[in-house]
Formats: sequence, C-alpha cells, structure tokens
Amino acid sequence: MVEEDSWEDTERHYLWEILIPASSTKTQFSGVHHKAWYAKIIELAGGLSVFKTLKGEWISPNGEVFKDRMSPVRISCTLPEIKHIMFITKAHYDELEIMAYKVSDHVLFYDGEKYRSQSVGAT
Repeated sequence: MVEEDSWEDTERHYLWEILIPASSTKTQFSGVHHKAWYAKIIELAGGLSVFKTLKGEWISPNGEVFKDRMSPVRISCTLPEIKHIMFITKAHYDELEIMAYKVSDHVLFYDGEKYRSQSVGAT
C-alpha cells in the first residue's frame, strides 16, 4: 500500500471536496450545527464553498445500508489540512466514515491585477 504523503506534495494546495451530512440516521443537523463546522473550516483553510444537498446511499464495511442527505463542500487546502478537516468533520458530525477527494491539482486566484497559484513559492 502506498502512503499518500509519499506521492503528494504536502505543502501544495489542491481543490478538495468533502461530503458532510445534512442529516443522519440519528439526527437532523441544525443550521447552527453546520455554521459551527463552517467556522472551524474557514479558520483552518481560509474559506469553503457549500453546494446544494444531495441524496446518497452507501454500504458500511459490516454490510449495513445507509441512506443519507449530504452536502458537497469544496475547500482549497493542503493534504495535511484536508486530513485534519476530515478528523474534525468525523467528530463534529459523529459519522462512521468521512470521504474527501481531490477535485483539481491547480488552484488559481485572480485579484484584477495578477494571478496567484495557491501553492508554496508559486505566483
């Protein structure tokens, strides 16, 4: 098995997407609960984009079927940061497992004058 830190630049920013639950089999999460998570992630990564809620279905390792509503959230951050965000998310929502995936290797910002890449040492 390949250790993901060995094949990824741990300083470079990527665009990630993480799925957060809108509800679970245990509870319907309030807006206040979501806003507390948003605040933690904005403090850590500097921002996020929350997409409309989706319906999902998955099978746990023990074969139990779950049907959940979830929201995709995009975040520009490093590999260590997304791992920390996954840790925070699992605890905040009390989920069995959290999924995140890299959407893009190249993150650009434009302020009207210049372009800036969100990786160490690049402009």
